[in-house]
Amino acid sequence: MANDTQQPKRMVMIGGWNSLYQKAKESGFDVTVIQDKSNLKPEDLPFINHIFTLPLDHPDIPDLVEVLHKNNPFDCVVSMNEMGLLTAAIIKERLGIIGNPLQPVRLTRDKEKMREHLSRSHLRTIPHAIVSSVSETLTFAEKYGWPIILKPTMGTGSMQIYKLESPHEVEQAVDSIKQAFPDSPVLAEKFLVGTEISVEAFSWNGEHHVIAVTDKLTTGAPSFVEIGHSIPSALEDEIIQEVQAYTLAFLSSIGHQMGPSHTEMIVTEDGPYIIESHTRAGGDFIYELTELAYGIDVFTLTFQGMAGKEPLVDIQSPKGAAIRYLTLPEGTIRSIEGIEQAMTQEGIVRCQMNLSPGQMVAPFKNSMERYGWIVAQGQTVEDALEKIEKALQTIIIEMG
Repeated sequence: MANDTQQPKRMVMIGGWNSLYQKAKESGFDVTVIQDKSNLKPEDLPFINHIFTLPLDHPDIPDLVEVLHKNNPFDCVVSMNEMGLLTAAIIKERLGIIGNPLQPVRLTRDKEKMREHLSRSHLRTIPHAIVSSVSETLTFAEKYGWPIILKPTMGTGSMQIYKLESPHEVEQAVDSIKQAFPDSPVLAEKFLVGTEISVEAFSWNGEHHVIAVTDKLTTGAPSFVEIGHSIPSALEDEIIQEVQAYTLAFLSSIGHQMGPSHTEMIVTEDGPYIIESHTRAGGDFIYELTELAYGIDVFTLTFQGMAGKEPLVDIQSPKGAAIRYLTLPEGTIRSIEGIEQAMTQEGIVRCQMNLSPGQMVAPFKNSMERYGWIVAQGQTVEDALEKIEKALQTIIIEMG
């Protein structure tokens, strides 16, 4: 008698985390994961069929996957980690399986290439230039005026971003970026004054849906580290509509085909400008805020599409969702109390404090250095923020 049992579709995932593995498994996939060994946890194993440990951008990964594919073909490839996006796109192109194509990933991974693409596509873009020396940076500043922004073209996590107010700051910033990112050109940009936001969207077969516009809170100069996000945005409806149209035009122009995207913007008096974009969901739990506010799980939608089911983007009437990161003055932690009490407060979804007695803390310079956060859901953004503030009041940190 013939065996009519349908074999599960096979997915190779570059990177990931526990809940992502679980959602892929629940969507019916046999899951092969390629992950940095330090990021694997015992609780991940029940949701993973095969594991290979390599850095997500290791150049041998496409060759490895091609060998595995010849013996037992994969149906799709996916990455939701910044460092795995290009690897996954290369695998998609080489094997001809379901996944996001190479062009949109390459364009969004390199900020300078993205700026040039915006210009060619007649979409609004920030005045910019690649600079390789102090003199080139000064020439750019003379043309567009102080202050300016310097950053690596391939940087992530607010690392090595500088707001420069005068010529004497240039040499140190250029040297620091080159030392931290020796293979990445230095990008100079005109400094824009406005409101920082991000746009969370989902695409399938090149059809795009804007799900949320997220308000952003940062530390400001000099490092511009993100310390808060909230959904829905408080911007006026007319501005929201302009932001949405700009986002849809951009996603179509780069050829983004499937899955979530996260596009960061600054809204100025002249309108919105794209700062950077990613062919993945937003970090900092923005993907969770999107689900808490609108009921949209972009990861499950992606996996459903890859499994052959048409993803249904059913945006619900919004609630409010927010995250705030803990900020502390420089000093040493003597004691910390009240975390468990904060976690039990109404509306609190996450409460994480990576602090311990004796630990020295200082103002952080990039997102990797942040040491605590609280996520909350409310009927409105204001309600969610009030719940976070109430939870914060239960946490007592003594410093010396």
